[in-house]
Amino acid sequence: MLYNQSKALNEKLEFKKRLQQQEKVQEMKMVHTNEKSKYIIEEIKISHFSDIFKRLDSDQDGNISC
Repeated sequence: MLYNQSKALNEKLEFKKRLQQQEKVQEMKMVHTNEKSKYIIEEIKISHFSDIFKRLDSDQDGNISC
């Protein structure tokens, strides 16, 4: 009887440990994905602002022309 209870408790603890490890891996993947997404968004912003500035700088002197 005690052996079965101990075995069930150990299995429950092992399951909980595996679940926590899987959650940790998922969190790490999400953080990596979020950082990569932020980097891509920043690159796109820079590209768009650069394009806008080039269009506004008609005489290409580095200043926005009126």
